[in-house]
Amino acid sequence: MTLLPITVPASLLSIPRLAPESGEWGFRADHAVATAAGETYVLSGLRRYRGQAVDSADPAEQNFGYRLITRYGTDGALAMYVSSGAVSS
Repeated sequence: MTLLPITVPASLLSIPRLAPESGEWGFRADHAVATAAGETYVLSGLRRYRGQAVDSADPAEQNFGYRLITRYGTDGALAMYVSSGAVSS
């Protein structure tokens, strides 16, 4: 079994100031598949919900939800990711 790191785009760490060590966000892996060539694709989700975020203009206080598609190379290293999602209050 190959263990893959949780890969979060740098923009999600800087703009909403997501602290990796905090317990205020959630990550889930929905599906993973390996190709015959040895690459692995992972469909996952990343979200944060804060009850006090209502009407906040500060990205560090707002809720968000993103879907990620991550591709890992044959060596397990990150090869590419695509994200879609939204910040909401």
